[in-house]
Amino acid sequence: MMFPKRFSTPVLKVYWPFFISGVGIYALFGKFADLSANSKEFINDPRNPRFEKGGKYIEQ
Repeated sequence: MMFPKRFSTPVLKVYWPFFISGVGIYALFGKFADLSANSKEFINDPRNPRFEKGGKYIEQ
């Protein structure tokens, strides 16, 4: 079986800023989602993920 010719393309050398910013954006969106879910407006929403873990309603 013949394999096609491989070219040494510098992928990581060129695209490392995009990889790093993608990880940063992913982390920031996660933090924002947690802050939003625990805000006063959405803390008792039945779709809040803490209710899947057995969380109780919080009196405000």
